Amino acid sequence: MCKESQTKLVLAVMLVWASTTAVIAQTGSVVTVTSDKVLVINGRKVFSIGFSPGPPTNGRTPTGTDAMQEFRNAGALLVRMPQTANWSSQVIADQQAALDWAYQYGMFCWVNLRELSKFASGDTATEASLRNVVDTFRNHPALGLWKNFDEAWWGGVSVADLQRGYNVIKQEDTNHPIVQTHAPRGTVPDLQPYNVAADILALDIYPVGYPPGANSLLTNKEISMVGDFTDFLGQVANGQKEYWMIEQIAWSGATPPAKTLRFPTFAQERFMAYQAIIHGARGLMFFGGNVAATLSPQDAALGWNWTFWDQTLKRVVQELGDKGILADALVAPTSSIPIQVTGASDVEFCVREAPPYIYILACKREGATVNVTFSGLPATAASTGDLLYESPRVVTAQNGQFSDWFGPFEVHAYRFYNTNISNPTNQVIFYEPFDYTNVGAAVSANNSANWAFNGSGANDLNVAAAGLSYPGLAASIGNSVTNGGAGLGVRRLFGASVSGGTLYFSALFRINNLGYGTWSGAASQVGALTATDNQNFRLAVMVGLSSPSGYLIGVQKGGSGATSTFDPTEHFEGETVFLVGKYDFTTSPNLVSLWINPSSLTFGSATEPSGFLSASTGLDGFTIDRFNMRQNTAASVPAAIQWDELRAGSSWADVTPVPPSALIRLTDVKKLSNGAIQFSFTNSSSLNYTVYASSNLVNWAAVGAATQVYPSVFQYTDTTATNTSRRFYKLLSQ
Repeated sequence: MCKESQTKLVLAVMLVWASTTAVIAQTGSVVTVTSDKVLVINGRKVFSIGFSPGPPTNGRTPTGTDAMQEFRNAGALLVRMPQTANWSSQVIADQQAALDWAYQYGMFCWVNLRELSKFASGDTATEASLRNVVDTFRNHPALGLWKNFDEAWWGGVSVADLQRGYNVIKQEDTNHPIVQTHAPRGTVPDLQPYNVAADILALDIYPVGYPPGANSLLTNKEISMVGDFTDFLGQVANGQKEYWMIEQIAWSGATPPAKTLRFPTFAQERFMAYQAIIHGARGLMFFGGNVAATLSPQDAALGWNWTFWDQTLKRVVQELGDKGILADALVAPTSSIPIQVTGASDVEFCVREAPPYIYILACKREGATVNVTFSGLPATAASTGDLLYESPRVVTAQNGQFSDWFGPFEVHAYRFYNTNISNPTNQVIFYEPFDYTNVGAAVSANNSANWAFNGSGANDLNVAAAGLSYPGLAASIGNSVTNGGAGLGVRRLFGASVSGGTLYFSALFRINNLGYGTWSGAASQVGALTATDNQNFRLAVMVGLSSPSGYLIGVQKGGSGATSTFDPTEHFEGETVFLVGKYDFTTSPNLVSLWINPSSLTFGSATEPSGFLSASTGLDGFTIDRFNMRQNTAASVPAAIQWDELRAGSSWADVTPVPPSALIRLTDVKKLSNGAIQFSFTNSSSLNYTVYASSNLVNWAAVGAATQVYPSVFQYTDTTATNTSRRFYKLLSQ
């Protein structure tokens, strides 16, 4: 495709997308690891699966499909780009191009910091170069993780030198984990000291070759060594780190001319992937797709092993990627259901619960074909279990047990429906706009079954005329409610209960009168997600006095030992604040988060933004079904509070709705003879749009406003694009 065609394609995608959704390109990615050692990218738990390295930047498959699109369609998320030289201005430019490419298709890059990631004390030059590279890419929306020096222990790099690099990376960027890859060498005491320089551990293991198992020093030379090395890496991680396995496409031990070429079969690749997961791996990378000596002439021309992809690896990624039917199970914590297996000692398994299903992933090592029995299924499990990817095969359970056959290196993925799920998909969608007409009277007079109370004093959560609003949020409906000081705490019931997954709420909140001099000003709860017992507050919005007219907002998880986290931004009487909270049952301990006035650019997004407060101290184990708008005494609660637009849901988008917008359609995109780019778009709304441009999808600049050429049709000509090889555009309403 020529450059002009590339520009037209990206332009079309960006304009239609930016006119209808929040503009994600302005913010960098946020990648974290949960307490149960699962990767989270932009608020979404993922089983990371990808390639190390991937194809050449902007590469294509033999059928002409964009390579990154091919990977993403299969369910992959991560790619490390080829890099054979130390960092330089050219490498920086190459990595920038790779990140831009990945971003277009929703992929993320694992950026290799190589020689910069370790340095001796006093080496200020390497330290400065490292800071420069991290600062260059840390805010790119396609940055996934950093990779430090490969196989550091095996390569003789000291812990101190690697830790210096780790500390610098963390000083510059707290939003992306650092991965340390080990060779299949050394002992737990050898490798464990390096944990101080990593957030995630990985290990290279490539069992397939002639003779088998040459990559390993273990006695076991079968492909089941993958499970042994996964256990070994788990011991190195010691419950403190997430860990991945890096498995083979090709490696030096199976590469001509020194070695005989050999690739894993589909059955071998599938077994090794599942065995790693069964033994605790939370991610898989596949190495060697670019090894030149292993490529066919057709693949060599494209720079990557598409033959192996089509014949073997694609099916594995489709099963285990985030588009597969195992996606929820692969990010779930290990289940406590007491499943056991009898009949063989070499059948390995793990159990996951992703409501409404129970999953058992099982595989067998080398040896004889066996028939085994699984027992311990709960009585609430359905009697028929699916064998995923083996349809129409099923198994039938009686009295909590079932039997099945396993051949050597065979994998079975069982799925049983669990009938004991009161809210299987956690889809609480609740909206209270306070659209009541009894202004000045108790809101609980409306649909009395929706309300519950606690405490003593007057029931004066009253309907107030007019509602509150916040820029970028869907318009408020009806009125609002007010309370404060002494009186009953009033709870609004959701009509459904949640005890798993994630629960979000949002509300417009305003303190109209602090009651300075009467209210003590100490940290006080003003609103909270509340348990079914009406007593236990699970996510509490806290306020504390900061000046005679100002206050701070914080968050706390309730129960014994709970502590508050406060934001330092001061808020004032009469200021409307938009609050979004999240209770995460999937972490241990459960985590509560609170966003205060999040950017409207994130509203309606499929992923939550960064910039939140969080707390995890306190008690777990409660079911949530209501929201408390608190009153108590005049000394413990601000004097006058107002609430509006109360929502609850299972996602960020559920509780951050955007106003309906007119559909904007792109028309007539062309490159003019003088090199300028011109495009038109329809706009039947009353909104005015400014055109923004970027060369890298990270740094955006306003370049002007479109001109109305006839009713509802606008045109923009970018005369500054004549000297650029690529150009991205978006529209932002004013």
